[in-house]
Amino acid sequence: MEGTRSLVSLSFYGLAILAVLYDLDLGPNDFGVTWYVTRTSKSVVWVNAVSFLVTSYFVPILAYRFKRTRGIILSMAVGFLAGLGLLMIPTASVSLTIVVVVVLGLASNMAFSLAMALFNIKTDTSEQTAEISGMAQAVGYILAAFGPVGVGYLQQLTGSWNLPLILLLIVVVILTLAGLAVDRRRTIFD
Repeated sequence: MEGTRSLVSLSFYGLAILAVLYDLDLGPNDFGVTWYVTRTSKSVVWVNAVSFLVTSYFVPILAYRFKRTRGIILSMAVGFLAGLGLLMIPTASVSLTIVVVVVLGLASNMAFSLAMALFNIKTDTSEQTAEISGMAQAVGYILAAFGPVGVGYLQQLTGSWNLPLILLLIVVVILTLAGLAVDRRRTIFD
């Protein structure tokens, strides 16, 4: 793969994995500590897992059927923006928290499911699929490993969730742009 195409493709896959790891790791912990008691937080984690099931089933089917994934990518971006925007509203409402968890769960797993589906959709041969999958997952998981730690560090450093959430909004914008760039090509190798 050539430079710019490799960077764009790896950015999409890496940031998709980062989004899922943030949602699975820090999200429920933040909710459990700041918004409500532990019993409720366990229920919210379960709701998050159920939202993952929905996108894990439907996103690959839609991506394979339509080949162009612009609608999925834009839906993912809207979900992230709405969820992160709602996180900025201070509340003790369990109902709002559940809405935020479902929206972010749908958006983050939409990104991850689409990234996994694109390994096959945007390649012509099994060798190309193995090449992009191996590179993207290796780079993506390395990038994603620093996400939850970095977000937690920023929160500890600033004493506020504002900067980490703004950083995540920037990640969502980059993820969306990278996804749209990947979608424009017939294959990653074109």
